[in-house]
Amino acid sequence: MKKPYLLKMNFVVLLVIAFSLFAGAVYALEENAVVSVKQLNKMSVEIKIEFPGGIDGNFVAFVNQKQFACTVVSSTTLICTGPFRIGSSNATLTVYDKDSNQVFFQTTITSPKPPPNEGGQRPCDPTFNDVCGNPQ
Repeated sequence: MKKPYLLKMNFVVLLVIAFSLFAGAVYALEENAVVSVKQLNKMSVEIKIEFPGGIDGNFVAFVNQKQFACTVVSSTTLICTGPFRIGSSNATLTVYDKDSNQVFFQTTITSPKPPPNEGGQRPCDPTFNDVCGNPQ
């Protein structure tokens, strides 16, 4: 009388183990992704993630608990934009599948380096003697 119950339980346990292995394998494929961070302005960045194995679906990303809007721009590329200050320290980027709320991809990113003129200096302009030398 207990055998059918045990068989069902064994099947459920095997199913959970198989699903866990499959989910781990899918996540492992995403380790080959190439991530680049581009500054849009002083407070925002664009994060480009290229997945060699391809990507399809609807995604949302978070960087240090701040939401980024994401768009699949090609079969292998995801672009996410959102707030991330210049000079911030390392941060965790987590991309979620919107439909399942499951983590699709996770990595650590760094803020892009500020451009040379972000330190408060004016760009080189010949009308300013103190920046470029003598006016022309």
